[in-house]
Amino acid sequence: MKTRIEWIDFAKGLTILLVVVGHTISNGLIRGSIFSFHMPLFFILSLATYKLSPDFSAFILKVRKACKHLIVPALFIWLFQSVALYRGTPFLSYVISQFKSLIWSSGVVIGTGSKMIPPIGIPWFLIVLFLARGLYDGLHLIFKSTTIFIAIILSFLGVVLGVTRYWLYFSGDIALAILPFLYFGNNFLKIDFLKKSYSRLFMYGFVWAFTLVLEYGLGYKYLELAIRRYPLFPLSYLTAIAGVVALCQLSVLVEVKFKHLCYYRFFDFFVKLGRNSLIILVIHALEDQALRFIWELTTNQWINLVIRLTIDIFFFYVYLFLKNTMKNKKIST
Repeated sequence: MKTRIEWIDFAKGLTILLVVVGHTISNGLIRGSIFSFHMPLFFILSLATYKLSPDFSAFILKVRKACKHLIVPALFIWLFQSVALYRGTPFLSYVISQFKSLIWSSGVVIGTGSKMIPPIGIPWFLIVLFLARGLYDGLHLIFKSTTIFIAIILSFLGVVLGVTRYWLYFSGDIALAILPFLYFGNNFLKIDFLKKSYSRLFMYGFVWAFTLVLEYGLGYKYLELAIRRYPLFPLSYLTAIAGVVALCQLSVLVEVKFKHLCYYRFFDFFVKLGRNSLIILVIHALEDQALRFIWELTTNQWINLVIRLTIDIFFFYVYLFLKNTMKNKKIST
């Protein structure tokens, strides 16, 4: 059984809640600060503990496993959203539009008027992660030590396709664009986070804040992969990586300093969220449509955020309860 690294789970748990914050609060500074690194963090950490395939037979097995863990949830969310969003329009045209939404897997609307293709929403992330990780694993098998150069070339291609709106099916251009994050993630644990912890936290935190302010100051906004916004590329990637390293260093310090003190429950809560971040994401995607009438109950976004976080965490613990109940039944039988 693979041993989990708790500070990685803590970082993922904290960030998945920041995802909810970023999707609820429209304040530009708050949203921009979160969006500048939150999706890159999940892409980077998905490779930090991922063992690349030693050969093509292992590669095929990994692709099948990833399909089960990423594509199946994405299809479930897409199907749920398709049913929830149906409002009595001509059924056949609606079904066709929803299948187009799946084929493009875009986080935003494509086209206008009668040619408009609706966004798939949050599942874009799962589909892009599946494509990008599979592509990176395959490139690693073919190009070995020169993978980084191929990844950089393909990343530039993906960014160009994105900003010129020559988008690929299944958000394939984003999958190309994020390949450097996967390379960095594959080498992430080479950083010794237990040494020079405070200086690293300050340095990378400063780089993250400075470059983000610079992007804003020059009239650009934050990195937002879903809409293919890459401000001052590759500077926005530096912002993202600095933000990820700073947050992970903070997570290590929290584990070292507070885990065994009275803050253990606080630490364990976020670790539990991080270990189940995909479940939180699925719950978040489902409540975005099904329970919007509840978490948009007021005009105050902060109150709405508290309601939304409460809903997500409540259903998360319901999921854990049902999972443990089923597990105990299997053991007893």
